[in-house]
Amino acid sequence: MIPTIIVHGGAKTITDDKVAANNAGCTAAEAGWAVLISGGTAAEAVEAAIRVLEADQTFNAGLGATLNSDGEVELDAAIMEGSLSWGAIAAAQGIRHPISVARKVMDDKPRLQ
Repeated sequence: MIPTIIVHGGAKTITDDKVAANNAGCTAAEAGWAVLISGGTAAEAVEAAIRVLEADQTFNAGLGATLNSDGEVELDAAIMEGSLSWGAIAAAQGIRHPISVARKVMDDKPRLQ
């Protein structure tokens, strides 16, 4: 089997002035790939890729999250492995990388926190 990583920055209309920034976000796949070729697990690769998106204000994740109706940032994240192990968080505040929290939840016990 050939490992494959696919990332997407959401379903949105990208204006001409934001195409370059959105294309640059594809480096998230490179971060995940680096984990895989160094012997890391799929979950580690997914977490690494998503952390790149969360650190990029171009995307509606982490740093670039859209504010809720109260003007606050609330973040959701979920991760799942082929073994059907999963973890998720919802409406979290004050977290830089919600995917890492969801991964810790998955590693502890499958649930939504």
